[in-house]
Amino acid sequence: MAKHPSQPTGFTDAQMQAAWLKLDCALPDVVQCFEFCWPSVEKQLTQEAREAYLEVAGFIGKMGYGSEPVTDFLSQWPDAQLYLGNTGLRRLKEFLQHFWCSANAKAITLLLRKLSLIAKATGSAEAFNSWLSCCYKLAEQTTPRIHGQESLGPSQALLTLLEHSGELLQLATRSALDTWVDFGIRLSNGNPEQEKAYFSLASSESQAVLLNSCDGDQFRRHEKGLQAYLTGLWQSDQLLIPYSTLTTKTQDWLPYADDEGIRLPDILPTLSGVRGLDQYRLMLGHLLMHQQHSRPRYADNLSPLQRLTIEWFEDIRMDRLFMQRFPGLIPLLRLLHPKPDAHTSLPNQSAVIVRLCRFSRSLIDPGYIDEDFIIQQFAVRFNQQLQAAPLDDDQFVELALEFVTRTRQGKDQFAKVTFTETHVPWRDDNRHLWAYIEAGDEEELFDLPKADEPTEPEHLPARVYAEWDYLLQGYRPDWCQVYEALAPQVPPRR
Repeated sequence: MAKHPSQPTGFTDAQMQAAWLKLDCALPDVVQCFEFCWPSVEKQLTQEAREAYLEVAGFIGKMGYGSEPVTDFLSQWPDAQLYLGNTGLRRLKEFLQHFWCSANAKAITLLLRKLSLIAKATGSAEAFNSWLSCCYKLAEQTTPRIHGQESLGPSQALLTLLEHSGELLQLATRSALDTWVDFGIRLSNGNPEQEKAYFSLASSESQAVLLNSCDGDQFRRHEKGLQAYLTGLWQSDQLLIPYSTLTTKTQDWLPYADDEGIRLPDILPTLSGVRGLDQYRLMLGHLLMHQQHSRPRYADNLSPLQRLTIEWFEDIRMDRLFMQRFPGLIPLLRLLHPKPDAHTSLPNQSAVIVRLCRFSRSLIDPGYIDEDFIIQQFAVRFNQQLQAAPLDDDQFVELALEFVTRTRQGKDQFAKVTFTETHVPWRDDNRHLWAYIEAGDEEELFDLPKADEPTEPEHLPARVYAEWDYLLQGYRPDWCQVYEALAPQVPPRR
């Protein structure tokens, strides 16, 4: 067991004690963190990497910023080492030395706090060094200066960027982020509040610039074509409304319909060889099939597992009807559908969703035959019901409830649930399938604040266009807003 960090003989293990002496840090909480992390360090790092690890940790402890940066580095670097290696550690030390005793010294704490996430997002020492170079450039151009010298104030742009670095690196490529950072430097022009709003993605202009730099099909570039698809093939005049994917988690990128229209992600990258435009068409088709053939049911007397299973069965039924109506889209559905198997779920996690996804795959892809005999039986019964009465949703609900009873396992009660290989990207969130008799939390999950007296909108939502800004010497995306409205009806003049 470890004693007080100032005591040189605190560990019974000789190698751990030698490493602790080399670290040479007497800050509070560091000894407990070191004792916890060292066993994994010995397993994951080579002797050379361990020496460098202790050297940098000791250097951080003597920088004078307290114990938090030291414990962040001790706990996160072993995982980061897998992606960055010794080269990345050298680049990290150069970063620490660059900002030590500067106005931007807080950047050190922010970087170390997100170190493992940044390492995983960059994936290599070269990409990590490129990201650090971007930070150097941002600090150089946005740090407040008086007569050419750094003032006491740090760069709000740099601190905000590092605070959100893990999320930003997962959202866009390095080249896209470079373009976004360059535009933000010119746009904020040294204004701290604008820098905070821009580099935290809080401003709409920041989101628009980053969105334009990302790979994928943007909704607004295909809006008219999708509206024509909705009108021509589905005889629907519902409004299509995009929502931001930059401010929501990936698993929440689900389309849905409400009283105002159909909500779709503002950008969709190519997935499994299927371009974003085709994914938009599948999302709209699935939602419209629900609107034509699904009806809400009371959820009060159903358990969460029963509701979940009914949703999956109803989604599968809609997809099969969709495939009958537009057989040309079948290859796209099969490419996008996840491909889990019996080994996808971990032993200590619930396999409910994996099991439902395997059942879904067996009905979307006839080339897949699940190894579970019960799933095979229900797939046959589902196909028989589709041939006999495809629009009788009551029969499919009964089949779903029986599926719950026949396939239930003991580990379905585990708190942790496996979601790996279970996200079907074109399906919606199924909020329209449920109604509630008694007031509770469930029916409020999707409710939005509404006005007391709904009023007729005066115009359609604005269409946005880029506009040239001569001060920035570049186009400002989504800057010009054009509103469409019907001309007022007045009697003609005689």
